[in-house]
Amino acid sequence: MDMQEVSFSYEMKTLNMVRNRNLVRIAGYCIRDGFGFIVYEYMQGGTLFEVLHQSKPHIALDWKVRYHIAQGLSYLHHDCVPLIIHRYYKSSNILMDSELEPKIADSGMAKLAHDSNKSYTMSSIVGTLGYIAPENGYSTRLSEKCDVYSYGVVLLELLCRKLPVDPSFDEGLDIVSWVNMSLETSGEGCPFCFLDEEIHFWTEDEKSKALELLSLALSCTQLSCDDRPSMRKLVGSLLKLNG
Repeated sequence: MDMQEVSFSYEMKTLNMVRNRNLVRIAGYCIRDGFGFIVYEYMQGGTLFEVLHQSKPHIALDWKVRYHIAQGLSYLHHDCVPLIIHRYYKSSNILMDSELEPKIADSGMAKLAHDSNKSYTMSSIVGTLGYIAPENGYSTRLSEKCDVYSYGVVLLELLCRKLPVDPSFDEGLDIVSWVNMSLETSGEGCPFCFLDEEIHFWTEDEKSKALELLSLALSCTQLSCDDRPSMRKLVGSLLKLNG
């Protein structure tokens, strides 16, 4: 068994140890001729990426649904035993059931983190353009704050219905820099002009909550990992937001 097969087997065994309602259940796996195969439970709703960017007809997402997705994803760290560092938080790895309940699926998620304050060294840089934390662009050190950044990007994607690196952005911009630039140029008079147009028709209370969720997303995507909140703090903020 080569190193890739060993790594795959380790990750599968790790996932079998993890208990969390927002992880897609693995029905089985095997290795044949150097390839790893995973059988997941069937998720009728497809991926969050498809819901946001490819659904035809357009799937309406009200405040309740978007909040439910945001809260469900935050619980991956807060309510996960043992704690894991996911490494691949992105909308195409988030599967939806028939009720749009989110669950995360990816074999690369299985990095145990028994101490949430620890960081871990990987053999190579992991992540996807637009979702990867800035520090992972030059370091293979991983921590929970890397996932916090990617989670923030998914929140921005959920609120704006824009890709992390969207064709409509100016060259060199990702969704984090685009939102920050939009906030600077729009001013307080037009806080919703860059959000999903569906949000424009929400109630005033729901719009206010959307702005609070936007603020949380931006706190998650701070350049310095020390300035980002912990997942535990995020869960608390989300609970207060819908209280």
